Order: sequence, then structure tokens, then C-alpha cells
Amino acid sequence: MKIGYIKLHRKIQDNFLWLEERRFSRAEAWIDLLMEANHYGRTVLITGHNYQCKRGQTCKSILTWSQRWRWSRHKVKDFLNLLEKEEQIEFESDTRTTMITVLNYNIYQDPEDKVIKNEIEMLQQKDNRRTTEGQQKDINNNDKNVNNGNNEEYIVKNENENIFIQWNDFANKNNLPIVTKRTDKRLSGIKRRLKESEFNLDKIFEEIEKSRFLKGSNGWKVHFDFVFCSANNYIKILEGNYRGIKQSINRGKGAINLDVLQQELGQVRKI
Repeated sequence: MKIGYIKLHRKIQDNFLWLEERRFSRAEAWIDLLMEANHYGRTVLITGHNYQCKRGQTCKSILTWSQRWRWSRHKVKDFLNLLEKEEQIEFESDTRTTMITVLNYNIYQDPEDKVIKNEIEMLQQKDNRRTTEGQQKDINNNDKNVNNGNNEEYIVKNENENIFIQWNDFANKNNLPIVTKRTDKRLSGIKRRLKESEFNLDKIFEEIEKSRFLKGSNGWKVHFDFVFCSANNYIKILEGNYRGIKQSINRGKGAINLDVLQQELGQVRKI
């Protein structure tokens, strides 16, 4: 077991290497979570409600983490469940946010470190200078957004955009068609798929990577509309129906009629 530590300042998050657009690894996500945890207790205002966020805790929604790490919400939840199982964190969610507590936080940040203590004092003084009028303005603005439905609309738009980003990242890595237009049909497809408990984009990506056919071995390639604009296609992918499809086509007797199959696959292609 390795001992000792290095000081990794939060300013690394401003470094161009950290800001590079990418899908985070689990190690990067863990480091990011540690850096986002409060190093002193404070009150956090979220959609007009105050949360007491203590040292070693962070308040962010699952959607926010998914956007930061370019993961699906399913993958974020699975990751948090893993960390909780390994007794690295505890977390609790409500309709507004998720409170994550890093266990044994003092291991990662010594509260007696003089530099850290000075930074904490400066930040606390800055927080204390916030006037009641300013706080009330924040609350009023948040309440106004909630009453007008603006906050909900913002979340929905960002969730849709996150799906497009995840698809294009995956498509670029696997030489698949990317999405260039955010059509009403595609937005509607995203909305329907996200309501379905069986839909898991990370596992769909895993199955696509296992299928030479879906990646274009016979000319046709899986595309966004095939996954999102049909009620059944993603289920077939999750069940592994396309893993051995190339071998079946090449067997001769009992071979699949490729023209018929491609016609079926292309039914959702038109937008």
C-alpha cells in the first residue's frame, strides 16, 4: 500500500489539459468528485431551497455529473453505487439534487494544513460578505424560474444536448454517422427512450462495439435514428441480436436475406 500524498490544487480544473473535451474515465471522475467536495461547510441554494453542504460533501444533480463527465445518467448512478459499495462515499438524492459525502475526507485533505486553513478563512470571509439583499435576489430569481417552468425547460434542453454529445463522441470513435440536426423527431425519440426503464445508452454502446455488422462490415452502419426513433431496435441491440449477424449471412444455406434486413433497418432512417 502506497503512503504519502501530493497536493493537487483545484486550479488544475482550469488547466487546458483538464478542460480538454472528452468522456471521463472512472479515475478522472473520482478525482473530479474529490475536488468538487466542499473543504468547509456552507449553505447551497438550489431552485429556491437551501441545503447545508458540510465539509467533504457536494450537492449536484445526476444530470450535472453526467454533463461534466459526458456519461449517461445510468452510468453516473452505477458509479456512485460502486463507490458507496466500496465505502468511498455515501449519497442521497431528492427531486432537486444529489448530496454526496466523501467518507474519510480528511485523508484527502488535511484540515490542519496551514495553506488550506488560510484558503478556507478567505473563502468564509467572502461568503460572509454576501448581503441578505443579494441572497434574497438569488432566491427570488430561482423561484421565478421554477414558477415559469424555465428551470425544467433548461434541464430538458441540457439533457437532450448531452445525449447528442454522447452519441457523437461514440460515433466519432467508431466511425459511425454523427448527428448534425436536432430535429423534432429526434428530440421526441430521446424523450420517449429516456422514459423507458430498459433503455441504457452505455450498454447499447457496448453492444454496438461488439457487433461488426452494426459498425458497417456489410456497408450499412447503425445510426442515431435507428437507436432512438424506434421503440424496439435498441432492445434488439441490448439482447445481442446483431453480434453474430455477419456469420449468419455468410453461411449459405439458411442465410439471411441482406436486402430484406437492410430494408428493415432503414425504416427509421428518414427524418
